[in-house]
Amino acid sequence: MSRSVMIFSHPNHEVAILGSVRRLQPYLIFLTDGGAQERVEQSKESLKSVVNMDDVAWLNVEEASLYEALLKGDVASFRALSDEVAGIVGGLDVDRVYCDSIEFYNPLHDVALPITRAAMGASTAPIFEVPLIHQRKADVEVYEVLRSPQSLWNNCVNVGLTDEERTMKLGAFD
Repeated sequence: MSRSVMIFSHPNHEVAILGSVRRLQPYLIFLTDGGAQERVEQSKESLKSVVNMDDVAWLNVEEASLYEALLKGDVASFRALSDEVAGIVGGLDVDRVYCDSIEFYNPLHDVALPITRAAMGASTAPIFEVPLIHQRKADVEVYEVLRSPQSLWNNCVNVGLTDEERTMKLGAFD
């Protein structure tokens, strides 16, 4: 049976598309610990009533170690991470993949897409980027959350939430 996979750089990013998580019942992969075990626990709490927790992989890479790898130009660390993801998705019949989008806001968000592409290899499953945050104008400190830049709107898929999903998502944000 085909299924979706969602690959996020940190815990809590699932909240951006929690309605879709609930509807699709994907396999979820979190690349890092988000910098704190508390963040992992928050995600576990928000997900436990939404998905089967056996379908969630917590790779628990320390976020700081990936920042260090970026600074050192340590490609091997990122290759190892994509290999680990490939090992997981290789056992699944994947019909589509979601991952953090490239935003030029947080470098660990930005590496989710290349890690995902490398992990998916020759798969023909489409990959969708999930926007989290972006700076509206390069010269002004104004950000938009959970929106794609206007220049990309023609290529976006927006998913409306039911009242129940909206309440669930707002509860997870709280």
